[in-house]
Amino acid sequence: MKKIIIGLGLFLILGGIIFAQEIPSWGEVYYKYAYVQLEKIRIGMESLISFGKEKLADVSNLESLKDDFSTKLEELEKACTEENKEKVKEIEEEIKGIIENFKEETKKVFGGYLLRKEAKEALEKAYENNLSYLEDLLKKARELHKQRNLSLFDEAISAAEEVIQKLKDYGKDASLCEEKLSEIREKRDDFENAMENIISNCASFYHLSCEGGTEEPSCDENVQNYCDLKSEIEKDFSELQDLIYQAAGISS
Repeated sequence: MKKIIIGLGLFLILGGIIFAQEIPSWGEVYYKYAYVQLEKIRIGMESLISFGKEKLADVSNLESLKDDFSTKLEELEKACTEENKEKVKEIEEEIKGIIENFKEETKKVFGGYLLRKEAKEALEKAYENNLSYLEDLLKKARELHKQRNLSLFDEAISAAEEVIQKLKDYGKDASLCEEKLSEIREKRDDFENAMENIISNCASFYHLSCEGGTEEPSCDENVQNYCDLKSEIEKDFSELQDLIYQAAGISS
């Protein structure tokens, strides 16, 4: 009987989940979010390089750093695709170094106060002109995150159904398991709506936290609702797993 149960832990949200082919991977979602920030940095770099050329400044070092940045971006995508978390962290540190070097170089290129002021204005204008583009990238990242969450939810439900059926096939009383599973299944729509509300109400905020902090009440409220529901669902799956072990006569 233990063999019947052992696979469930691989599917449940609190356990190590097997990624079915249709489920977006951790790396895909992580890169989508990272790309939003990195694309903003790229836009900033290119705007400052263009501004420097207009002022007949020597921007060769800035261009070289921007090329290094682009190369690291490709390496980061590859590491995320391979889900090599150590490599991802290593590349991110290298990217941070490039960004810091770029900032230091801009201080040299735009040394005078008036020139720095104009460069800052050019940078802000570039961000303003690309705001809708960046918000669209963030929306796509959150849509993919939502797809991953729902796919994992559905995979866990499917795995639980299979295990419960096997319990019944072996003549075990799985009624409490079925009740709990039904309770969890009914929360799917609320879970999806909670994520949709974040997408709709937090379009201008990249960094979201369960502790709030966006200073936008509607966004913070929806983030908190999502966090509370996600925690509740994780607890539900944990309780379901305990019930399955109990039904099978195995201590969890």
